[in-house]
Amino acid sequence: MHPAYMSTLAARQLAERFKARLIPVQHHIAHAYGVMGEHGLSRALAIVCDGTGWGTDGTIWGGELFHIDGSSWERIGRLKPMRLVGGDAAARDPRRSGLALLHSVYGDGFAELPQAAGLFGDKNDREMLARMIITGLSSPWTSSTGRLFDGVSALLGICMTNEHEAQAAMALEAEAWRAERAKLTEEKLFEVRRNGLWELDLSAFVRRVVERKDGGSRLFHSVLARGLVAMAEAAGAGLPLVASGGSFCNRLLERELENAAADAGMRTYFHKAYPPTDAGLSFGQAMYSRMLLSSR
Repeated sequence: MHPAYMSTLAARQLAERFKARLIPVQHHIAHAYGVMGEHGLSRALAIVCDGTGWGTDGTIWGGELFHIDGSSWERIGRLKPMRLVGGDAAARDPRRSGLALLHSVYGDGFAELPQAAGLFGDKNDREMLARMIITGLSSPWTSSTGRLFDGVSALLGICMTNEHEAQAAMALEAEAWRAERAKLTEEKLFEVRRNGLWELDLSAFVRRVVERKDGGSRLFHSVLARGLVAMAEAAGAGLPLVASGGSFCNRLLERELENAAADAGMRTYFHKAYPPTDAGLSFGQAMYSRMLLSSR
């Protein structure tokens, strides 16, 4: 659906050439319909946790909750947005997402925190990035799960540079598997609220990381999974839950989500035959198109 993608332009040209109907499919919706197609579902709540993708509201999506009924879909929830600092540059530099997380929790004075200096020791660099975050210069809003993983990985001191795709997220997962199972306390480390959309806010977890890092990698997976399920519960649709997107290459996140959903009395469906990454998008696009054409 992204208007500037080469694949979109090529599709338009092919549709015109062959007098064919062109069906645009939003990136994260293709993820959702892919896993639904594998399990023969036509109605579901879909959690899509991904890097970044063009959203229909002009922001960058990547941590979404959808209500899907046949070929109709509605975005009903998301991760609390933060700044995508420098656009695509943030995907290469997890420290930028770490700063964005600090800003989302502590407001405009975040650059004075010791943790901000730990991410960017050079004061000029830190102040420049802080201005970008505060003003939004080249820093659109994003609900990306991938950038959330990056930011947490950087704040925990696990990975500061992405030399290949998802390096910081993979390092965070690896560290979490090595850590002891998170001890879940009565302390609430997430909040689900209604802000037009349902919104999952992990500010309490970020504050906990700022105060102490021990066990943060394992705890993050548990808090994120329980928060996502709580958001789906709040939506209250009584539908099966499906999960897709590149973040679910993370087997620990998948397991934690499945366990949290089971505790809430919900069954979760994951990919089995196709990957949750963009390699499975074509199947999802085909399933959506089939659903759309059969309904009309």
